[in-house]
Amino acid sequence: MTQLLPPRTTGLTTLEPPKQWTYTPPPARSEGAPVDVGRLLGMMRRRWWLVVLVTIGAGALAWNEARQEPVVYRATAVIQLVDARGELTGGLVNDDVHGATYYDRTALSEAEVITSRAVAAEVVDSEPLGTRVQTIGFAARLLSGVMVPDSARSIRVPVTFTEQGTILGTAGAPVPYGTPIPIGDARATIARPHLPLAAGEILVLPRDVAADLLRAALDASPRKQTNIITVSYTSDDPVLARRIVNRTVTAYQSANARLAQQQSRRRRQFVEEQLARNDAQLADAERALSTFRGRQESYSARDRFTVQQNGLLDVEMKRQDLVAERQLVSAVVRKMGSDDATTRRDAFRMLASMQSFALNPVVSQLNGQLVTYETQRAELTSGPTGRTETNPEVLRLDTLIAQREQEVMRAASAQVALLDARIASLDELRARKVGAMQSYPAAEAEETHLAQNAQALRDQATLLRNEYQQARIAEAAEVGEVEIVDLATGARPLPTTGPRIIAIALIFGFIAGALLVILIESLNRTVKARGEIESATHLPVLATIPRTDAMKPAKAKKVFARIATSPKQADQLQRQSVALATASQWRSPTAEAFRHLRTGVFHTRNGARPRQVVITSPGEGEGKTSVAANLAITLAVQRMRVLLVDCDLYKSRMATVFDLPQGPGLCEVILENVDPHDALYPTQVSGLYAMPAGTAPVTPEDTIGSAKMTVLLNELAREFDVIILDCPPVLALPDSAILSAGADAVVLVVRAGRSKRAELGEAIRELSTVGARLAGVVLNDPDGQVPKDGGYYYAYARG
Repeated sequence: MTQLLPPRTTGLTTLEPPKQWTYTPPPARSEGAPVDVGRLLGMMRRRWWLVVLVTIGAGALAWNEARQEPVVYRATAVIQLVDARGELTGGLVNDDVHGATYYDRTALSEAEVITSRAVAAEVVDSEPLGTRVQTIGFAARLLSGVMVPDSARSIRVPVTFTEQGTILGTAGAPVPYGTPIPIGDARATIARPHLPLAAGEILVLPRDVAADLLRAALDASPRKQTNIITVSYTSDDPVLARRIVNRTVTAYQSANARLAQQQSRRRRQFVEEQLARNDAQLADAERALSTFRGRQESYSARDRFTVQQNGLLDVEMKRQDLVAERQLVSAVVRKMGSDDATTRRDAFRMLASMQSFALNPVVSQLNGQLVTYETQRAELTSGPTGRTETNPEVLRLDTLIAQREQEVMRAASAQVALLDARIASLDELRARKVGAMQSYPAAEAEETHLAQNAQALRDQATLLRNEYQQARIAEAAEVGEVEIVDLATGARPLPTTGPRIIAIALIFGFIAGALLVILIESLNRTVKARGEIESATHLPVLATIPRTDAMKPAKAKKVFARIATSPKQADQLQRQSVALATASQWRSPTAEAFRHLRTGVFHTRNGARPRQVVITSPGEGEGKTSVAANLAITLAVQRMRVLLVDCDLYKSRMATVFDLPQGPGLCEVILENVDPHDALYPTQVSGLYAMPAGTAPVTPEDTIGSAKMTVLLNELAREFDVIILDCPPVLALPDSAILSAGADAVVLVVRAGRSKRAELGEAIRELSTVGARLAGVVLNDPDGQVPKDGGYYYAYARG
């Protein structure tokens, strides 16, 4: 590393010319661009306490709400849909009022009936306590003898309990316990409470409102692939829940039985009316037939008429079959004459499948030959070696196929002619039979009509009598199609929604905390990552200075407060521990980072080595003094003569860091012509000298920008290998820009999580304006912000 020492010259001709650096703000994330998960996790890690605080707050609010949630009970009863009426009547009853038995009634439709307004209204009428009359502030079991008319209006009455009785309303005399008292339109008896009570309220609801509230808490759920329905009721009173659900299933069972009996009654009445009307019509029909037979005695002619009528029916059926067959054959023959080869082949195949042609040996032989020729032609013309259409053998087969098709068509045409002849023959036979029937006396037809009418009425009367008997049996059976399997014997408490609400609140609280962190971080314009600096400034990040144990302010403050004699001395010791971290912790990641910085500054592409290095920052408190001191130490360790000059005349820190006197210093050398050697102080590190700022004048600008300053630096450059200038912030004073214009290299120090991006850009623009040679940026991270943002340090353990 001794080769790092440059030649002892004061000129700057061997260095690269200065570049014009510009600052480019980081581009906004475009829509659809991938999300940097590492950066998001870094945000969460950096502000984990905020996420935890918001999550705990949301969970606490949810817990408070869940704690106030009342306990709800559910009572359950089970019913079954059965064919009790059919079993009771021995299967004689076939209730078709609804179109089928109970098997055709779905359990789902019956569940809707259970929760209907009619059933709810019946339950409300039979159980007014707890439905129409509700208590607030005391148990409902203290009320008895509750009577509420259907027309009762809504009312809310305060109740005061005393030793003598109860007082309804705000004033009045006490009513003794056990005495019926009016409550609006309702009446009830209030018993003496076992425990001392102060007051409560009685609420009376209208019938429709109470029914709607009951339906809202009532549930009927069919079990899949069964005729079982589970009925449940939910209430904050377990006794009320059990009583209401049991009353609901019994009310539904009674309503179902009444409905079935009403349907059977209406059915019996209808069948009875139809039977009476049918008996009257039958009596009239039998009288008409008896009277006709008394006038006409032609029983043999009637029999002959019947035979002729049956024969005529047979002839008509045969003729219809022949007509249908002729139409089919004619359609096939027309398709045979089509120009389309596909239609023609389909017609021949259809003809071969007809039964009448399949039984004809001639047609079967022709169809077989036709199929054979077509198969041979397909074999000749198919495949890669197939013959062309003009081949003699193919032409011969085409001729044979055409001949056989013509012969088949002639056979089909002959079949059509044969069918026409048969149809004509049947037409003649039908005409003869019709003529024969017309020759019979017209009285035979009238007799037949009268006999058929009378017989139809007899058959209908028999059916109606059977239906009437079944309707009477069904009407007498006072059962429905509902059987109660289990009544509710108690009510069980339902699981509260508290745990679920708390879990959801914790999830949403975590999300809200994360979004809040992202919002805060998006509004944070500070520098936090080296990639962010390089992309915005186009300058290399020479080193990232990690946090070390010496850099933990809280710990250092406690330690130095115990060993120092005064707060000022404690502050001095703390600053020394931070600025001299390289000397005291030579193998630490911090020292390694400063060695990276030394390499980045003093290794250039053209081989030139800077003699004067300016260390500055955009603003104050970013660690430039610590960076300057540790960089000087890393150079002095390599046996170089290094001079560290404190050019921050307003807030000088060098004397405090190295425990040096404040003066004489730089100001005394420039303004009071003090010998420069009197202002040079050796430090604890061999080869490292420091020149403090001295006593600041009224106008420090005249000191830094004076010609004496330039002459002083040139003189010192002849005695030292490297001069490091600890300059004030760029945006605070012009001193840094003045010194940077003549320096060989400028290092800009920014602090992670504190330096603003806009301030960094403005500092670069000012330095670029004066032609400063910007070597790069140092990312100082004494607070450990880089790992929290998803970044990392380069470290290598030294043995």
